[in-house]
Amino acid sequence: YEGLYAAHLGNFPRLVFNEWGHNGLHIADVNTCNELPLLIERMNPDLVILGIGLNDAMNEGGFKIQSFSTEYSQAIASIQKTAPRAALLLLSNTPVHQPSKIAQEQSLRIQSFLQSYAAASNFGFFDLGMALGGQKNTATWLAKDWLQPDGIHYTRAGYGQIARLLYGAISRA
Repeated sequence: YEGLYAAHLGNFPRLVFNEWGHNGLHIADVNTCNELPLLIERMNPDLVILGIGLNDAMNEGGFKIQSFSTEYSQAIASIQKTAPRAALLLLSNTPVHQPSKIAQEQSLRIQSFLQSYAAASNFGFFDLGMALGGQKNTATWLAKDWLQPDGIHYTRAGYGQIARLLYGAISRA
């Protein structure tokens, strides 16, 4: 990961956005990224938005909410150690077009954990799945070419729509 970092040269608001991640990432993978604390330190964020869990929910054979919550808590502890003044915003999973029953149930368990964890830790929580219209709205996203044919990943335009929703919610908050 490489990025451009703007120096703060005055008393005016600024927005510098950095994205780290990739499709296929599980929460346990975050904790094996030894360089992540250095990246976070270099970014010096005011806000960290953490949206991870869909790949974990789709793991039909080995998902355990207790393991997920332990790994998630470790990732948060690492972020807070490196950026103790940063606010945290936790995102629920995005909806999947025609998900398996198991994946839907596991995604709901993750959402419940994230809501409780955010409330107990004084973090923000944003129900991204609801903001996108839930699973029943994925056909619309497919028709607009915002969701890729796999029904899981979004297109560039779809990720743009998600960014607008998040930015609007953060601005209103």
